Amino acid sequence: MIIKYIFIILQIVCALSKPRVYNKIPKNQVHDRIYTFLERNGINNCCEYLDDSTLLLLKCYNNELVDVEISIQVIKQNNKYISVYI
Repeated sequence: MIIKYIFIILQIVCALSKPRVYNKIPKNQVHDRIYTFLERNGINNCCEYLDDSTLLLLKCYNNELVDVEISIQVIKQNNKYISVYI
């Protein structure tokens, strides 16, 4: 039982320390990336709800019911630079 809890804690720690690498999307191609992502995951039979101007919620059916959330969040921080690896 204790081993099970240790294993769960290790999984959480590993997930939190996983680095995220953001790849640059060419200007005016963001919609293509979103379309490709939705198509690759079979998201095409949906109902939409525009919660506000920055949040689009989708309920979609693809052999099972799935929720899709597209939100816009403004990042407010002192450092206005991000590292971009090309």
